[in-house]
Amino acid sequence: MAFHKNYNQYLRIIITMHNRNFLSRIIPYYQVFKEKYNIDVIIADSSEKPSNFDFGNIEYKYYGPKKNFFKLRAEVYKTKTKYLMLFGDDDFLVPESCIKCLDFLIDNPNYTVCYGRTITFKDQINPEITNRYQFKNYENLKNKPYINDRLKRIDLLFDNFFMLNNSIIKTDVYKKSRILDFSKSFFAYKYSDFTRAHFYLFEGDFKIIPHIFMLRSNTRTIHNNNLKKKMDINIEKDLSDYLNDTLSSPNPIIQYLTKKYGYNKNDISFFHGYIYGKYLQQRLSGELWKIPNDQIEKEKTLLLKNLDIKIILGLVDNYHSNNENLKEKSQNNYNNINSKFNKSKKKKIFKSLIIKILRKLKDFFN
Repeated sequence: MAFHKNYNQYLRIIITMHNRNFLSRIIPYYQVFKEKYNIDVIIADSSEKPSNFDFGNIEYKYYGPKKNFFKLRAEVYKTKTKYLMLFGDDDFLVPESCIKCLDFLIDNPNYTVCYGRTITFKDQINPEITNRYQFKNYENLKNKPYINDRLKRIDLLFDNFFMLNNSIIKTDVYKKSRILDFSKSFFAYKYSDFTRAHFYLFEGDFKIIPHIFMLRSNTRTIHNNNLKKKMDINIEKDLSDYLNDTLSSPNPIIQYLTKKYGYNKNDISFFHGYIYGKYLQQRLSGELWKIPNDQIEKEKTLLLKNLDIKIILGLVDNYHSNNENLKEKSQNNYNNINSKFNKSKKKKIFKSLIIKILRKLKDFFN
């Protein structure tokens, strides 16, 4: 595998940020990455207020509130490099593995996606590796050969489902998958990891390298309450959405595949349903995150010797240690003001509003 110079001509990294404050731990980390490989790193922010953090050599773009999805679409369409990568501000990319993936893709243009192993960690003081993220399927896929047949490579991925949304992806292929953003299909929106994988793999194969590629926080926050309600739909509703999308309204994936590749609509509809069944079965069974119990401690011991993991966990620990005083101060202010309002009948009109604001502050520091 060749080592390529001028990586900034090949890859652009977009980190999304929305009403969270992890900048003190990610900016120093990606500044070093930028200096070493000269790859552009962009922070796309849709928070309530712009940040006054010193970003140094990292590009910062503030889109304003209520622009959470618009910012991503805008940054994708600005991207001119052959490959791009997108992930959240609470995740950490492992630099050497990123370059290994990028070198592989440059040398093998018939692949559209490259990824590696993902490790999860508890986002807290003294962070712990939880290490269960898609372990079984990673083991099954890391040495797979190139597959020419489009349907077979999709079948293989969903036999061993591996989320590809945080991979290094061919920019033109990702842009094609963005037609899902304009679809009225809630199913396509909710299960973007399922739907986008079809686009990636119809244009080329995927590669899973045998290296740790990313560390992901296991603490996830959905900021939009309406979206949260939608994401809590039960399995019966999921199946109903799928059937409505496939049978009652134009399914964006089926439309695209029949028009571009000439597949018979009934055949590809059946295949799509068959693949969705595999995907849903794995997600519901928890198979994606299982790891044999006898391997957990052995794995942790090996992983903690990894220098990149040590650096990342150190940044996370330092971040939470520095913010502990702020959290305690916020909690005390919340308790004191809440107590005063409970004693005062004259301020009942304002109590509800102020308490909501305090809770938001409390959630922010948590």
